[in-house]
Amino acid sequence: LGTLRSQGIGILASGAITHNLRALAPEGSPVPEWASQFVDWLEQKMADEDRLALLDYRQQAPGAVESHPHDDHLRPLFVALGAADGVAPTRLHESWDGGSLYMGAYRFG
Repeated sequence: LGTLRSQGIGILASGAITHNLRALAPEGSPVPEWASQFVDWLEQKMADEDRLALLDYRQQAPGAVESHPHDDHLRPLFVALGAADGVAPTRLHESWDGGSLYMGAYRFG
């Protein structure tokens, strides 16, 4: 994917940084600690370009299993990270829905 990026081809990946629908709460509910810790860890590892830690997130990240009972909604991030070819992301947007659903938008490069 990095070669496509070098040709000026944009790559779009869509998912959710946290995705545990069983943990949804009414709008305005406080963010659970497991969710905020997971987001903080993930964003720090992306900033550090620590791909090995990111690939092992289910073992290393606090709140990983609670944030993603199944990782299908986080996998697109790894596509974007692969296409970024070592470029750290810039966060463009962040919001919390239903207490624990984090919607972060990132640009790589």
